[in-house]
Amino acid sequence: MKPFPFKILLSIALCGFLLLPPAKVFAETQETFVHFFVVPAVDASGTQNKAAVSDLKTYLLKTAGGYTILGASAGGWVSHQGAVEKDNNITFWVTAPRNFSTELKRYLKKNFKMQEPYVVVWKAE
Repeated sequence: MKPFPFKILLSIALCGFLLLPPAKVFAETQETFVHFFVVPAVDASGTQNKAAVSDLKTYLLKTAGGYTILGASAGGWVSHQGAVEKDNNITFWVTAPRNFSTELKRYLKKNFKMQEPYVVVWKAE
C-alpha cells in the first residue's frame, strides 16, 4: 500500500475548513445608530454659540466617540403662536452603537436653550 500523500491530506483539510460556519466573532455585527441634528449658530441675544458648540463636541466625543459637522444650515419652523421662526444652524451627524437621542435632546435643551431640539435618528445598515 502506498503512503497517502501529504498534499492530498492538506487539501482535504483546507476544504473542510472552508465548509465550517464562520466564527461567532464574524457572525455578530454591532448595531449602529445615526443621529442627525442641528444646533443654533447664535443664542437668543445674537451672540455666536462658540463655547456651547465646543462643549457639545466634548460631550459627543465622550458619549458617542466622535462627531461630524456637516456645516452651516438654515431652517424655519412655526411657533406655538403661529409665527414663522427662522434659524441659522450648525448641522451634526453622529453615529453610535446605541440610540442616545433622549439624552442628546436633554443636553441640547439645557445647553442651547432649545424648546424642541430637531434630532432625527435611524438604524444604519
